[in-house]
Amino acid sequence: VLENPKTNTTDTIQGARNLTHELMQRVRDISLNLRPSALDDLGLAPALDGLFKRITKQTGIAIHHNVNPLDDRRFDRTIETTAFRVIQESLTNVARQAGVEEVDVHLDVMKDHMQISIVDARKGLNLRSKDQNTSVVISEMMDRVRLAGGHFNIQAEPGKGTCVMIDFDLDKEMHAK
Repeated sequence: VLENPKTNTTDTIQGARNLTHELMQRVRDISLNLRPSALDDLGLAPALDGLFKRITKQTGIAIHHNVNPLDDRRFDRTIETTAFRVIQESLTNVARQAGVEEVDVHLDVMKDHMQISIVDARKGLNLRSKDQNTSVVISEMMDRVRLAGGHFNIQAEPGKGTCVMIDFDLDKEMHAK
């Protein structure tokens, strides 16, 4: 059975256009997820606000947070990026694994410390699991925080929830400049 070459060519071109459009969207998403321009232009609080809205829109998970008290305060680029990325990764993990409708994100800045916690109160990670994806994600977050000069801790109990905690010494940041 011979097919109409004109139809095949049209279908192939349309398929290529669709694929190109999809790939361009993925590149935009990857770029946005690496360091959103809002982080550079406006700071950590507005960038997190945008992240929270985007995740809620995509997943339906309500994100309760207290990030607004940061006002216009800016921090070292490495600390801002690390805080953003770890919060983003934690929320992505919550969306994929926790089976919750809401999550709490607290970011408190004292005189010389920034403390962050991301808490879900549902499924909880099994930290003793041999699940490679979970181990790699946690290891990457720990390394990212450590390389930025912070401390990372995770508490999790299956059936009771997970709490990711990060602490940055801002006094070290000030002396490093």
